[in-house]
Amino acid sequence: MKKYLTILTFLLLTLNSFSQNSSGNELTAEGIAKTKVKPDLASFRISVEKRNLVEKTSIKELNEEIEKLQKLLLRIGFTEKNIKISEYKVSSNENNDDKKEYTTLNTLVVEFNLNNKLIEAFYQEIQNENLKDADIEFETQVSEELEKTTRQKLVKSAINEAKSNAENIAN
Repeated sequence: MKKYLTILTFLLLTLNSFSQNSSGNELTAEGIAKTKVKPDLASFRISVEKRNLVEKTSIKELNEEIEKLQKLLLRIGFTEKNIKISEYKVSSNENNDDKKEYTTLNTLVVEFNLNNKLIEAFYQEIQNENLKDADIEFETQVSEELEKTTRQKLVKSAINEAKSNAENIAN
């Protein structure tokens, strides 16, 4: 008997969970849409830092390294429009020998349409040039245009699924 009551309870709960809410002539049907989108934008954030006991020398070394880096970027196919200086900083503090040491930092941001050949060429050239004191970050993102068109496609797909669900419920 206990077994039959358990089965009966389970059936009632199952039937209830698959039924549709309706009030009068209204039927509710939902649609869901999912997709994966490949990013279409990429960026490198390249920071170069130099340290020296002489401020002028630290700045000179940094500027030489940045100029070398910019030439490398232009040579592999980036344009000046892609390359932006996002930070330039000169600071000082005392080192372990109680001498004033200057630190200069320059950060370039290179933004471009995702292109695997450019990315491969960039890393290959970085290795070939043996750039020193460089820290490189890479990230990708989805452009506003791609996000907007993808959202529109998802909404259409969800609406079509909801229509199909409503037709199945009505029949």
